[in-house]
Amino acid sequence: ASQSLRFDYMMLAELFPAVALGMVLLVAAGFLTRSYRKWFIWGCAATVVTLVGGQLIAVLSGLASGAREPEGFFFALVIGSLVLLDLIVIAFAILAIFLIKKLFRKQPEQTPAAE
Repeated sequence: ASQSLRFDYMMLAELFPAVALGMVLLVAAGFLTRSYRKWFIWGCAATVVTLVGGQLIAVLSGLASGAREPEGFFFALVIGSLVLLDLIVIAFAILAIFLIKKLFRKQPEQTPAAE
C-alpha cells in the first residue's frame, strides 16, 4: 500500500460537502464584510447547477449506471461539467484571497482635525 495521495479532476466533486461548507462560510463572510456578496452568491449557484447538471446528464444518459460506454457527446458533457466545477472552485479560492487581502489591508490613520 502506497502512502501517496492521488488527486484527480473528480476530487472536488467527490468532496463536495467540504466545498459546500467553504461556500457557506464565504457567503457569510461576504455578507458580514459587505464585500464580493454577488460574486459569492453567483458562484454558489453556478457550482450547484454545474454539479447537479453533470450528475443529471450522467444518470439520464446511462453513463452513471454503466448502460452506456464512457465515450461520445454525453461523456464529454459530463467531464466538461466536472472541469467547469473545478474551475469555479478555483475561482472561489482566488476570490477568497482577494477578500482576505481586502480585510487585512492597512487603513490610513485618521488624523484629528486641527481646531
